[in-house]
Parts: sequence; C-alpha cells; structure tokens
Amino acid sequence: MRERINIALEFLKLGQSYTIYSLRLGVRNHYMYVTGWSRCANIESLTKQMALDELDEVKELFEYMVKESPALAAFIKDKNVKFNLCINPTKEFMPVVSEYVGAITWERKLV
Repeated sequence: MRERINIALEFLKLGQSYTIYSLRLGVRNHYMYVTGWSRCANIESLTKQMALDELDEVKELFEYMVKESPALAAFIKDKNVKFNLCINPTKEFMPVVSEYVGAITWERKLV
C-alpha cells in the first residue's frame, strides 16, 4: 500500500490527481480532495442516509491510508481535506454530497 501511496504523492506534488484503490486524490490551492464513488447505479436509488454512509466509508479508507503512510500524513498536515461522494452513471462523475471542515454540502436532492 505504501508504494502506491508514494506514487500518488508524486502526482499530487505535481498538481495532478491520482486514483488509488477506489479513491481519487487531488490538490486544489490549500486543500486536498478525496473522491469516492457510490455503489448505486442511478441517483433515484440513492437515499441521503446511504450517501452519508458511503461518504463515511470514503473518509475511513482515506484515514486508513494516512495511518499507513507517514509521507501522506506529512503531505496533508497543513491542508484541509474535502471528501466527496459521486455517482458515475454514464462514465461522467456526478457529485452527490461533500464534506469540508465538518460541513456537509448536498449537490443533489435526495430523499
């Protein structure tokens, strides 16, 4: 895992995004973004609770990666992290919900 994270860090340092496992990592200005994709195939099947649960899974996987990689922990030390959950119905990502500095933002209306 550390080797893949180190490769991702090289891309991030160059300002490029990188997909590692099921997460897309990238850097914008002074924050890092971590994007994961919903298991739901269509937006009509996704509920708010499902989206929040999946967003938590994105956060948990990233936190595990940070624990496993001191280099990643050092890289994000002075950055806020924005977590995103997207749905990918037609090979284009569609933002659903994000969390940045503890605030949840809904990009799509769900029930």
